[in-house]
Amino acid sequence: NTVVAVDASSWMHKSVYSISEKYVEATDRGHWDQGCVRVSARYIVARCNELITQFGIKAVFLVMDGKRIPLKADETHDRDQKRQQNLREARKLKKSGQKWKAEDKYKSCIRIKDEFTKAVMAEVRTAFHGSSPVYFVNSPYEADSQLAKIVLDGVADAVITEDSDVLLYSAAANVTFPV
Repeated sequence: NTVVAVDASSWMHKSVYSISEKYVEATDRGHWDQGCVRVSARYIVARCNELITQFGIKAVFLVMDGKRIPLKADETHDRDQKRQQNLREARKLKKSGQKWKAEDKYKSCIRIKDEFTKAVMAEVRTAFHGSSPVYFVNSPYEADSQLAKIVLDGVADAVITEDSDVLLYSAAANVTFPV
């Protein structure tokens, strides 16, 4: 009977793990197909339903990342360079018949684009239309600070994330909350 705020970007990444090669190759060409959107949306809907039905969560706030933080531009650039290197390696491994190693490399190439997030969330909204206990929040920047703010404001009781930055926001606010 509690409310949780979820870092939707971590779920977005996990949602395309099973189709990492298809997603990464399509994204590298500048687009993706509707199949990738459906797979991702089904994953997120299933996670929300799991929280609501199996764990008795009263409401779920899906918090999406906003703009990239300018101070992290160098880190973002380095990550993009690493993704490109991993993509080259994934393609080599696939070509040499090392399917499982290639799949692991493709997973390390995943970068969720804003347009993809919008398309997926549109399908998730459709799945939870009406009086659903699933709400959508667009963070102005990265979701971490917004997740902490939602809890600090008393809107949610806990945060679900894989990003440890939210712990820093909790510490900075001198308020502990379940993560």
